[in-house]
Amino acid sequence: MIPETAALEQEFGIILNQCYSQSPPIFIRTNDALHLAAAKLVGEQEFVTADTKQRTAAALLGFTVLPAIYPVPSPSP
Repeated sequence: MIPETAALEQEFGIILNQCYSQSPPIFIRTNDALHLAAAKLVGEQEFVTADTKQRTAAALLGFTVLPAIYPVPSPSP
Protein backbone atom coordinates (compact mmCIF):
# COMPACT_ATOMS: atom_id res chain seq x y z
CA MET A 1 0.00 0.00 0.00
CA ILE A 2 1.15 3.51 -0.73
CA PRO A 3 -0.30 6.73 0.68
CA GLU A 4 -2.46 9.05 -1.37
CA THR A 5 -0.08 11.73 -2.59
CA ALA A 6 0.07 14.40 -5.26
CA ALA A 7 2.31 12.05 -7.28
CA LEU A 8 -0.33 9.29 -7.15
CA GLU A 9 -3.04 11.74 -8.16
CA GLN A 10 -0.93 12.97 -11.07
CA GLU A 11 -0.16 9.43 -12.27
CA PHE A 12 -3.86 8.55 -11.98
CA GLY A 13 -4.72 11.51 -14.25
CA ILE A 14 -2.07 10.52 -16.77
CA ILE A 15 -3.43 6.98 -16.89
CA LEU A 16 -7.01 8.16 -17.39
CA ASN A 17 -5.90 10.47 -20.20
CA GLN A 18 -3.97 7.65 -21.88
CA CYS A 19 -6.88 5.23 -21.59
CA TYR A 20 -9.57 7.64 -22.72
CA SER A 21 -7.52 8.93 -25.66
CA GLN A 22 -7.34 5.49 -27.27
CA SER A 23 -9.57 4.65 -30.20
CA PRO A 24 -11.79 3.09 -29.01
CA PRO A 25 -11.34 4.43 -25.48
CA ILE A 26 -10.50 2.10 -22.61
CA PHE A 27 -13.18 2.85 -20.03
CA ILE A 28 -11.32 1.80 -16.89
CA ARG A 29 -12.86 1.94 -13.41
CA THR A 30 -11.50 4.40 -10.84
CA ASN A 31 -10.03 1.82 -8.45
CA ASP A 32 -8.48 -0.11 -11.33
CA ALA A 33 -6.75 3.06 -12.54
CA LEU A 34 -5.59 3.81 -8.98
CA HIS A 35 -4.06 0.33 -8.70
CA LEU A 36 -2.21 0.88 -11.98
CA ALA A 37 -1.04 4.33 -10.85
CA ALA A 38 0.31 2.89 -7.59
CA ALA A 39 2.12 0.12 -9.47
CA LYS A 40 3.69 2.66 -11.84
CA LEU A 41 4.83 4.85 -8.93
CA VAL A 42 6.65 2.03 -7.18
CA GLY A 43 8.29 0.85 -10.39
CA GLU A 44 6.53 -2.45 -10.94
CA GLN A 45 7.01 -4.06 -14.34
CA GLU A 46 4.45 -6.85 -14.00
CA PHE A 47 0.76 -6.55 -13.20
CA VAL A 48 -1.59 -9.39 -12.26
CA THR A 49 -5.27 -8.96 -13.05
CA ALA A 50 -8.28 -10.90 -14.27
CA ASP A 51 -10.22 -7.78 -15.30
CA THR A 52 -10.39 -7.37 -19.08
CA LYS A 53 -10.31 -3.56 -19.15
CA GLN A 54 -7.58 -3.37 -16.53
CA ARG A 55 -5.53 -5.92 -18.51
CA THR A 56 -5.89 -3.78 -21.64
CA ALA A 57 -4.89 -0.64 -19.76
CA ALA A 58 -1.94 -2.36 -18.07
CA ALA A 59 -0.63 -3.56 -21.44
CA LEU A 60 -1.04 -0.04 -22.86
CA LEU A 61 1.03 1.31 -19.95
CA GLY A 62 3.84 -1.14 -20.67
CA PHE A 63 3.28 -3.68 -17.91
CA THR A 64 3.83 -7.37 -18.49
CA VAL A 65 0.30 -8.59 -17.77
CA LEU A 66 -0.16 -11.86 -15.91
CA PRO A 67 -1.47 -14.46 -16.32
CA ALA A 68 -0.25 -14.35 -19.92
CA ILE A 69 -3.33 -16.24 -21.11
CA TYR A 70 -6.70 -15.34 -19.63
CA PRO A 71 -8.94 -17.07 -18.88
CA VAL A 72 -6.49 -19.63 -17.59
CA PRO A 73 -7.04 -22.96 -19.36
CA SER A 74 -8.34 -25.80 -17.19
CA PRO A 75 -5.90 -28.65 -16.56
CA SER A 76 -6.51 -31.77 -18.62
CA PRO A 77 -7.84 -34.80 -16.69
